[in-house]
Amino acid sequence: KVVVLGSGWGALSFARKLDPSAFDVTVVSPRPFFFYTPLLVGSTTGIVSPGAIIEPIRDNVPKCDFLRVHCKDVDLENKKVICDSGLELDYDHLVVAVGAQPNTFGIPGVDTYGRFLKEIEHGRRVRKEMLDIIERAEVALAAGNIDKVKQLLSFVVVGGGPTGVEFCGELSDFIRQDLKRRYPKIAEYFQVTLVEALPSLLTMFDKSVGKYVQDHLERQGVSVKLKAMVKKVEEERVHLATE
Repeated sequence: KVVVLGSGWGALSFARKLDPSAFDVTVVSPRPFFFYTPLLVGSTTGIVSPGAIIEPIRDNVPKCDFLRVHCKDVDLENKKVICDSGLELDYDHLVVAVGAQPNTFGIPGVDTYGRFLKEIEHGRRVRKEMLDIIERAEVALAAGNIDKVKQLLSFVVVGGGPTGVEFCGELSDFIRQDLKRRYPKIAEYFQVTLVEALPSLLTMFDKSVGKYVQDHLERQGVSVKLKAMVKKVEEERVHLATE
């Protein structure tokens, strides 16, 4: 008996490689689908539909059992997985591949005012709130409140890794190709800023890659701030410490 906790890349890649004639495999996760994370940022701008990047677990690993429950605890001595609804699962081998929560690094205000981009629901939320903000900016312009328009249309993206860089690219394309056409009166006030604490972007790759991406984003109108560490986040302001 093999119990796999999680429904992401690691969990399902492992489960698919097991011989169903030799192992009794049960996948446990509160999320009943796998989703293709590289396309998550596209769901924030409507390039892809959230439904197009998800696949039901039962289709992804059809030869395994799947239970949509939360794992609450593991009894290692007795080899039992304790789930909600009073369910207990025996196992011979346990694979824990539940992923991780976004890291706030203990920065005040991030949990309250920040928006993460890790799950399907995050993409939906970012898209909805972004479009709501744009409509509010149109109203603020009609009321003659230019300062409010500028504040509403200033987007700050924290993190110069793959997700942050890709989101900035998608967002700047969305602004240039769609929003400026649909909202011409407020077009000049859009501003995207990418903040990274390290001296370059995409530090997991060769330096030339990060430099190329930085130049590309800046040509698209993205303001890139390197060696800038977020110290505090407020409802309408991000405080940075820079060298």
